[in-house]
Amino acid sequence: MTDAERTFALCASLLRSGHPGAAAVLDGCLRAFPDEAAGWRLLGDTLADLGQAEAALVCLDRARRAAPTPDLCLRVGAALQALGRPAAARAAFAEAAALDPRSVRARFLEGVAAQDAGDLAGAEGAYAAALALDPSSAEAALNLGTVRQEGGDVAGARAAYGAAVRMRPDSFGRAAQALSAARAGELWLDLGALRRSFEGA
Repeated sequence: MTDAERTFALCASLLRSGHPGAAAVLDGCLRAFPDEAAGWRLLGDTLADLGQAEAALVCLDRARRAAPTPDLCLRVGAALQALGRPAAARAAFAEAAALDPRSVRARFLEGVAAQDAGDLAGAEGAYAAALALDPSSAEAALNLGTVRQEGGDVAGARAAYGAAVRMRPDSFGRAAQALSAARAGELWLDLGALRRSFEGA
């Protein structure tokens, strides 16, 4: 075990036990091992388990900057999203997608973050990219429909909802509710006709 591994393991142990010396060891890690990705990830995971979201994010982001991987970028993005920072989360998810262009999850989460940040065009592009990578992603199709509907494209929304229902028939209820609930939408009194419309689109 290296000095860095021993120091980070000690720090994680002290954090878990609530020992008052944890802060001093953490400060030592910052000074001696600022770019030790594995150690910072360990501390980030430990702090996340302890419910210290902000501190966990700082450690995970330090690990990401030291050695960016798709997984670390997704972890940082998820932490940012949970802390209500969708624009920053979107950037982390976009970085994950750039590092792994085949990652459906990265594109999907990028869409969620863009949607939460109010960027409908960005969200639509990310959901469409997720669907291009995985044409069976009903969740991406549902979210694509929601984004299109929010942007006033009801026909495009209906097409996306139809695709979701054809992929996963049990998504009909969500699609039907979304289509009628938004400001720009449609109210279908005959749900059977709506289902047939989705299935035949």
